[in-house]
Amino acid sequence: MIDNALARAMGSFQIHADQRLKLMNFFVILLAGSLALFGSVIIGKNYLVEIVVGASFMVTTFVFKNFDERTASLGSEPNLIS
Repeated sequence: MIDNALARAMGSFQIHADQRLKLMNFFVILLAGSLALFGSVIIGKNYLVEIVVGASFMVTTFVFKNFDERTASLGSEPNLIS
């Protein structure tokens, strides 16, 4: 019974850890692309596009932060061992 509970706990941990790692990798890739876009916009001196790109940085960070908090909360839910 303890082995079964331990296997379930490790399986749950593995799923959540894998999901958080994939989410972080996607965020880093998206941020790198956004920074490249921002760099090209600065050269063009288009201030409205700079503001839009900067706002999209903030929105993207907020969304990914909420995804990460949700994933972290999934791991803290109590599991009933049957």
